[in-house]
Parts: sequence; C-alpha cells; structure tokens
Amino acid sequence: MPNQVPAVGRPASPSAAEAQSTFGDRAIIGGYLIPIFRYFWFLCAALMIVNIIIWRRRLALLLERGTVTPEEAERFIRGAAFWLVTPCLLLGTISLSAGWSDPFCAGVLSFRNTPSSATALVILGTWAALLSWVWLGHGADVLGRIGPVLLRTPRYDRTFSPSAVRVAVTALILAAGIGGTIAWRQMPRSSPTSPCVFGVSLKTDS
Repeated sequence: MPNQVPAVGRPASPSAAEAQSTFGDRAIIGGYLIPIFRYFWFLCAALMIVNIIIWRRRLALLLERGTVTPEEAERFIRGAAFWLVTPCLLLGTISLSAGWSDPFCAGVLSFRNTPSSATALVILGTWAALLSWVWLGHGADVLGRIGPVLLRTPRYDRTFSPSAVRVAVTALILAAGIGGTIAWRQMPRSSPTSPCVFGVSLKTDS
C-alpha cells in the first residue's frame, strides 16, 4: 500500500492568520456586543441623565443644610446636564456618521482623520471647560461643597477645599489623557484591511 501523504491545505496569508488569532475570540463576543459598542456614547448620555436626576435629589438635602444656595444648586445641575450629556451626544453622532463599530475606532486624542479629529476636539474642549471652571471660575469652591454628595456613598457632612478640588480634577484629566494614550498603544491592532484600527469586521467573503 503506498504511503499516504496527509493533505496540506493552502496556508493562510500572514495578515489573515494574524487577524484570526488576534481577534477570533473578540469577533465571537463582538457579535453580541458590537450593537452596544456602536451606541456606547448614547448609552453614556442616558447614564449621565440618570446621575443628574440622582444628584438633584441629593442637592435638595444640601439646600436644607444651607451648604449651597438654590442658585448654586440650579446652576450646577444645568451645567452638569450640558457638559456631561452634550459631549456624549456629539461623540455618538460622530461615531455613527463615521460608521464605526465601537468607540475605540476613534483612537485616543487622535487626529489621523476628520472623525477622529472631531472626537479629540470634543474631548479636549470638555476638559478645557472643566479646568477653566475650577481654576478660573468659582467651580472649585462650589464643587468642594457639592462633590462629597456626588460620590457613590454620599457624605452630607463633609466638604473639600478648593485647592484639593483643583488638584484632583487636574490629576484625573492628566491620568485620563496619558493613561488612555498608553493603553491605546498597547492594544492589539486589527488587520490592515480593516477600516477601524481596533474594530472587528464580522463580514465574510462570499
């Protein structure tokens, strides 16, 4: 009986093999999560609205204690509604217009194309407004009196100093910018044919 030689299929191209090994598991999970990722920023806006409703109820107790005035509480709620919800809606609109499957497609403070640049500008503008509020305006003082009740476990008998608020806000923004950039550079990249740097295409060749 002649020796049987096992059939050897055509080897996959390096790019295809790399994409399969890197994104195989994520593609399976992505079938369920990509619809959520696609509308991530709109879900974020909805979450912010829920938080603002909770904060309004908590501020009512601060009003009774005299920690804040009615004008300060109302301005804070209006400002939070605008600066927390509006950026999420803008980022969601940009993401949908670009056809991205998830928010990672924008990169982190990336200016490689128009949608990514618009995303970066919205984020930088929001950070700049927050820094301006706590450093140049009265935000540090107001947030120092309101901040403790915004935590998961509210503290109605505690306040923060304006200087501590400025340091904390600045540190959080720097950590978000630097940490996000480092994390993005460590993420695996998709295949060169993918329109999204970190996205996964679920389409198959017919």
